[in-house]
Amino acid sequence: MLLRSTIDWQSAGFVISQQEFPKWQAVVEHVKATAPSTLGSNPVQASDVWLRAFVEEDSLGVIEAIAVVCLVGLSIDAALHFAHGYIHAPVWLVEAADERAGLEPGEEPGSRLPDWAEAVARLGPRGARASFAMQKMGWPIVSSAITTAGASAFLLLTTIEILRVFGVILVFTLACSLVITIVGLSALLSVAGPRSTLCEACARGCCTSRPEQLPSSRRNPIDVAFRSQ
Repeated sequence: MLLRSTIDWQSAGFVISQQEFPKWQAVVEHVKATAPSTLGSNPVQASDVWLRAFVEEDSLGVIEAIAVVCLVGLSIDAALHFAHGYIHAPVWLVEAADERAGLEPGEEPGSRLPDWAEAVARLGPRGARASFAMQKMGWPIVSSAITTAGASAFLLLTTIEILRVFGVILVFTLACSLVITIVGLSALLSVAGPRSTLCEACARGCCTSRPEQLPSSRRNPIDVAFRSQ
């Protein structure tokens, strides 16, 4: 059941709203106690002025301010590392393949990539990159989340309310960030991720030359291969 008064929220200032809010709350409690069951239970007030008074009465404290700063960093940390692994997957594969194979004098970098070629053929360019990013960055991301959450878990045992709430926020944020990155971001990149290490503006030649226009010594063979697919 919704209770709505006719007062205009623009006609009442902050001080008046704060003074009159307890009176209106008392009316709501009275209606809750006396209203018949056919009207429903737990009436709530839906007038704009009273909702604003209720929100403005709750101030932003120290714990909320600190939590917001930590949430911004921790929530995107895992996603940034995974995206970095996805974007630089061909470069790392070139270096790894050349190191394993041992390039002969005069051979082009990236000329020995059987593992990468097989992954591209099996999963597609985006799927191969996402798979490599998971192999390269998956365990570092998970281990980082585990160690950070483990250190924050001790805050849950404290008797100081601020520290306990802060620990709950940290653990919850790390868990959500890990699940979204490993499950959501990896699936999204494998379906709609960029196909080249160059941004779209660079790929169009807006701020640099196209890979095929560069000298052969400066080309990334994987970039050229990706753009040709």
